[in-house]
Amino acid sequence: MQVFTGLPISQGLAAGKIIFLGTQETVVRQAGSPQEEQARFAAAQQQAIDALGALYEKAKAELGEKDAEIFSVHQLMAEDEDFTDLVSEAIADGAEASEAVRQAGEQCAAMFSGMDDDYMRERAADVRDVAARICRMLNGEAEHSIPEPCLIAAEELTPSQTVQFPRGFVRGMLTARGAANSHTGILARTLGVPAVSQLPVSAELHGHTAILDGFAGTLTLDPNEQMLAEATAKIAAQQAQREALRQLAVEGLVDYCPNKGCTVALLSPQDAYEVFFLRGSLEKLAIQKSNCLLSDYSLMIMEASIEEFRKAILAGNTMKAVHADETFHQQIIRSAQLNRLTKMWELLSPLNGAMFLSVQNANRFGQLSGDAETLQNAKCLESNNTDPSLSHNGGAAVWTHQCLLEAIRNNDLQTACALLDQHYEGTSRRVYRLSLMKEQNF
Repeated sequence: MQVFTGLPISQGLAAGKIIFLGTQETVVRQAGSPQEEQARFAAAQQQAIDALGALYEKAKAELGEKDAEIFSVHQLMAEDEDFTDLVSEAIADGAEASEAVRQAGEQCAAMFSGMDDDYMRERAADVRDVAARICRMLNGEAEHSIPEPCLIAAEELTPSQTVQFPRGFVRGMLTARGAANSHTGILARTLGVPAVSQLPVSAELHGHTAILDGFAGTLTLDPNEQMLAEATAKIAAQQAQREALRQLAVEGLVDYCPNKGCTVALLSPQDAYEVFFLRGSLEKLAIQKSNCLLSDYSLMIMEASIEEFRKAILAGNTMKAVHADETFHQQIIRSAQLNRLTKMWELLSPLNGAMFLSVQNANRFGQLSGDAETLQNAKCLESNNTDPSLSHNGGAAVWTHQCLLEAIRNNDLQTACALLDQHYEGTSRRVYRLSLMKEQNF
């Protein structure tokens, strides 16, 4: 096992087999007459422009117009007069067309590389991408392809390579060169593909299994089974989160920011009330169906989730709090062993994050307005607090979870149902009331 550290380009975690994309060998051919080579170049140049137009349409459909503009820029580069003149001059001096294109591409790339601005320096990679595309057209070379989902390794990946690969086949990208503000880096983040650059990439990596960490900027080569299993579990959690975000997008509850990701839109007062009410009603049905009889395993999971929930709230970690809350209530729903009931509850599950943020927002306003109930709830979160009197009048979620777990352990169906009412309907009414007082939507 080896661990290499590079530069994080796109966040995320990926694992799988590495496929190395080496430099394609170019067949050296003898130059024809300048007229012949110029005609070959003109034809290949137009082919490249047409292919970039097709890539633009593909990227526009999959990524949006803003990210697709990269390929409009590439089209302009391909037909740029200065670039064309440099190629024509080299051909006139006796160079074969593909060699002339390569030379002109390097001259233009060197010009960008010498600029002070970081963004403009990164355009050198775009020029080389365009020149390489025209050369492939001239020499009849096929584009790189990958036969299966994998981690792609290369000296440098171009924007066109990043887009042309089948969606879902590229689990991660590791390169020797590349920067966060490169077009390839921007596309990787838009696609949600983990990427790390400045790694020791070579053909020797081909076929090895690896874990790519786009957060830490590390590549773990040939990890052991335990590390691979842990990484696989984390990746599955990432995918579940992305699926939840997609569902939130369908519901109109997330805002998408290009190259940054999604931000959760807060629920309106009415929306928050409805989600709380429906979740609570479904869980009451579940607990009544099971007659408050849950397995020891479910009770153990619920107990562990309470502590995780408390720690997450105290740390201000919303995502962990949402996950812990979801884990707790999921055990109640599953106890009914009714598939349709579970599916109905799961339809509301992606809204839990937005719902939790609505509570947070109400709590902040309650504190500012001197709302006594909210101040009580804050006290309930203290790790050393054991005063049950603080759990009433709406109850803090952590304390209510504890009381609910105790009622279930005692097979006290009446108390469990009352606590669910308190936990959901009571809180929903408070969120609704406070938000109206604030005279704004969450």
